[in-house]
Order: sequence, then C-alpha cells, then structure tokens
Amino acid sequence: MMQRWWKTSEIKFIKENYGSLGPKEIAKRLDRKIAGVYNMAKKIGASKKQTRKYREWTDGELTFLRKRYQQYHTPYLAEILDRTKMAVLEKANEIGLKKYA
Repeated sequence: MMQRWWKTSEIKFIKENYGSLGPKEIAKRLDRKIAGVYNMAKKIGASKKQTRKYREWTDGELTFLRKRYQQYHTPYLAEILDRTKMAVLEKANEIGLKKYA
C-alpha cells in the first residue's frame, strides 16, 4: 500500500479538532486510519486536553450536585448531569463537597 502524504488542511483540522472530536471521528472525516491520525496528532503536539472545549456548569447543575452528592454514587450523578465521572469529581472538589462513609 502506498503512503498518502498529509495535506496542510488535514493537519490543521487535526490540530483544531483533536480535543473535541478525537482520533476516531477525525479519521472517519478525513478518510484516514485511526493510528495515522493519532500519530500525526502526537507529532504536531495536538492533545485532547489542549483543544477540548468544556461546557460551563449551570446554576441548576450546581444546585443538584450540592443536594445529591452525598446521596448518590458519582457514576449515577455523571449520567444524570450528562458529564464525565471526572468532571463531577473535579467540580465537587472545587466547590468543597466531600463524600462521607
């Protein structure tokens, strides 16, 4: 199989979208292999943390978290809030919430 050279527009697309789309979706959109996208992202210094856009927490979500954090397991709260478990844990820590046994 012949190697396909990367176009400048493809590299730019990876750099701008790697954090929000990830390698699988980018590979699909660019008609590239996932490993190729991953390797190019690594080569150009694109990372998920670098480009990811975070959704702000609403007052309602914060109120819900404050009221329910002690009562429910983190995975359940993450599912209800449509957030990752890590996002819930980080926000709870940030606003001073703790789980007690």
